[in-house]
Amino acid sequence: MFYDHIHIFLKNDYFNYNIFQTPLMRACEYGHLPVVEQLLDAGAAINRQTDECSSSLIVACHFGLENVVDFLLSKWYKGQY
Repeated sequence: MFYDHIHIFLKNDYFNYNIFQTPLMRACEYGHLPVVEQLLDAGAAINRQTDECSSSLIVACHFGLENVVDFLLSKWYKGQY
């Protein structure tokens, strides 16, 4: 199942150095809110940054994905992640 791969990425602290993004950042970039939710539930770090100080929230803002931005902010505000 697709979501099993999420746990593998997180277990290995997967970070794609070719594109300098975590799986959470990629999901935010493409607006895949269900995947964003699954990644966070599986333990993805919401505040992880690239060397250029980009984060999942910044990526979602850059691409104008209000639903993802709202979701990330609600989780961050509640201190859930």
